[in-house]
Amino acid sequence: MLDKSGKTTIFYRLKRGEVVTTIPTKGFNLEGLKLQEGYIATIWDVGLRDKTWALVKHYLPNTAALVFVIDSSDAERMEAAADFLKYLLNDEPLFRTLP
Repeated sequence: MLDKSGKTTIFYRLKRGEVVTTIPTKGFNLEGLKLQEGYIATIWDVGLRDKTWALVKHYLPNTAALVFVIDSSDAERMEAAADFLKYLLNDEPLFRTLP
């Protein structure tokens, strides 16, 4: 659904400080990202083209933030992206408590 929106590119830009060539994510990438003051964020880069979400959501009970990436130049998929975001924020108990 939300493939090719730039999630992996953004992640590696934050982690490595550079833009790298990526390929579509099959499943998910899971890595730590060092933040200020010694904090480390666990980043899930989830390729939602397949049924990965059904598996990944079980590992996120202590989620503190959600970064939802869309390709704003892909007008054809805006409605699908909006529908999925609404699902996450309204129907998925995991994300009902996000700030």
